[in-house]
Formats: sequence, structure tokens, C-alpha cells
Amino acid sequence: MHTSSTLALLQSALKHFHNNKKIFVDLGVRSHFKLPKLHSLNHYVDSIKLFGTTDNYDTQYTERLHIDFAKDAYRATNHKDEFPQMTLWLERKEKVQRHETYIAWILGGRPSPKSTLPAALNRSGLPVSVPVGASTSSTLTEPHFHIARTPSVRAVSFSSLVTDYGATYFRDALARYIVSHHDPSLSSLEVERQSAKIYFRFSSVQVFHKIKFTIQDPSSPVDSSTLDVAHVKPASKDRRGQIVPGRFDTVLVHHGNHERSPQIGAHNYQVARLRVVFQIRKKDMAALFPAATKQPDYLAYVEWFTPFGQMDPNLQLYQVSRSVRQGRRLASVIDVEKICRSCHLFPNFGPAAPREWKSSNVLDLASSFLVNPFVDRNSYMTLV
Repeated sequence: MHTSSTLALLQSALKHFHNNKKIFVDLGVRSHFKLPKLHSLNHYVDSIKLFGTTDNYDTQYTERLHIDFAKDAYRATNHKDEFPQMTLWLERKEKVQRHETYIAWILGGRPSPKSTLPAALNRSGLPVSVPVGASTSSTLTEPHFHIARTPSVRAVSFSSLVTDYGATYFRDALARYIVSHHDPSLSSLEVERQSAKIYFRFSSVQVFHKIKFTIQDPSSPVDSSTLDVAHVKPASKDRRGQIVPGRFDTVLVHHGNHERSPQIGAHNYQVARLRVVFQIRKKDMAALFPAATKQPDYLAYVEWFTPFGQMDPNLQLYQVSRSVRQGRRLASVIDVEKICRSCHLFPNFGPAAPREWKSSNVLDLASSFLVNPFVDRNSYMTLV
């Protein structure tokens, strides 16, 4: 975490270096300091103020391009007078890629180019004010989710969902979902009454242990995306017979209709913990959902955290805790398409971190958490 004081120290250290670097030129150690990495240091302070701390940042990432633009190009030559051959090889490769992109655009129906720059950023990338009530729903491209075609486990019984996955109220939550799916206008009390009449002719579902999301970069003027993953896996044993703890990630769930609701702003989302990602078999689906209604595809059983409220006055981060009513965790079955991405939580450690807290149990033991918006730019722009 950075403060104004630490950023001032960073700026002071950089200024001290530039004031004294001439000694290396005078001694003949270097002829100049026109290096991209040194130039990028001038932008660190502004970038940290705009996008947060440089977690896991490494300038060696660009070394990967040396393989594409140098090593692969050199291997394509006869190793004699290689520079003209390398240049020609790279030029042809770029032309093939451009033609491939053009063909994909033609086959895709020639869609018009869409800008992914958010309304909250101007051309220079600096924040600008957005009028109250202005719609920003078209500024962020909705992340897409991908699930394997074949389930991780073809049949998991309702009782195993409770004991192995921690989906304590799975049957009740699924019954409420079915009632709400048939008639979304029902009140919570009416849903509870109607769900008691739901009878399941099956006792198992197909379960998936991973969801992949394609996350768009909202500050990039080109179509740029990264891969995000949420894991939903119970405890298991490795080859040595040792227990591998289960992993049930936290995610951001969007409220309401994605096409009509704005996507920027924490008030449009709620943090939840994935417990089960499942699919009802087609033969069982027909009994629950008549042919006249739209049948759901992938579903998820989630445990809710409290809605976003006021930010912590010192850390400027949202604080959430597990949603509990009458001593029971609030849980629901939702459509997977409402899950936007994974969500990173910091536990509130207090004066000292308890020794029994581990990555596998901290979500169950900690009483409150801070939401980390600095995972990537999409997360930052979503939770502003």
C-alpha cells in the first residue's frame, strides 16, 4: 500500500538518481541512459495514483517478445546475412496475421468497431467527471464465461453437495430459484411458501469445478482481454494420500439485467462465494421447467456477503462480511451468466493475524473482509 509520503520518497529517490547519474558517463561506464526501463520510472507515481500499486509488476515481461521477434525469426533464416531475412520473415508474418483478422471480421458479419474506452476516462487516460444519471452501460464489454463441455463430476448427490461442497441449503435454494424463475414477480414470502411445494424427482446433478471468464480491459483503446478463473473444488487426496484442501473462490455477481443496468459502480454488484457450479440433466429439466418457459443452463449455488456500503475512511476500500440471518448463511441458486468475474478479499486481521488462519479456511474464520479493487484495470473500473 502506498501513501502520499511513500510516493514522495519514490519521487525523491528518482530525482536523486538523475542528479548524480552523470558520474557513470564521465567515468566511461556508460555513454548514455536512454533506456526504456529508466524512462518508465518517470510514470510510476502517476500510474500508482490512477490505477493502484504495481503488484506483481515485472519489467522482464517484455523479454517474451525477444522470442517472437528475434529467436523465432532467426531460426527461420539460413543463418547467413540474417537481418534482411529476419525482417522479411516478420513482415510476412504480420501480413498473414492482418489478413487472418480481416477474414475473421468478414465471417463475423463485418461488425462496426466498438470503443472500449470508459466514459470516465478522457483521451489522455485521466479521470473526468461523469454527470449524475449518465448511462455507462455501453462503456464496458461484458465478460464472457466458459465452462467445460463435460462436467468434472457427472453425478453428485444432494447429500454430497452438503458434506463435500458445503452447500448446506442446496435443496431449499434450488426450490426457491425454480419458483422465482417461473414467476419473478412473487415476493420473498410468496416464494418461500411456493418453494415448499416443489418436489424433486432426481437426487443428483452434474458439477463443474472451474469457470473461466474473458475480462475486457476498459482502459485500452483496442480489443484487449485477459483470462480470469474461479475455482469450485472440494477437498481431495493427492497421489501420496495427503489431503488437498478444497477451494471455493469468491466472485462478483451482477444485480438485475446486464443489458439495462450500468456496469460501473460497486452498487451494481455483490460479493458471493461459489459453492457449487452445476447443471440439471435434460431429462430432469423437463419436469421442472415447462417447454413454454426458458430453461436455465448453468447454475451456481452461492453464499452471499453483505452489500457494498461505505468505504473504510482510512483505506478507501469497501468492507464486507458474511450475510447471516438467524444464525444461517444466506445462500441462493443463481444463473452463472450473472457472475461477472472473480473477486479478491483481504481478511481484516486486526492487531495480530491468528495463527490458525490459512488460505483454505480464512473465508470461514475471518469475520470481515476488505474488497481488493486493484487486481486489474477491469476490477478497478468496476468497483470505483
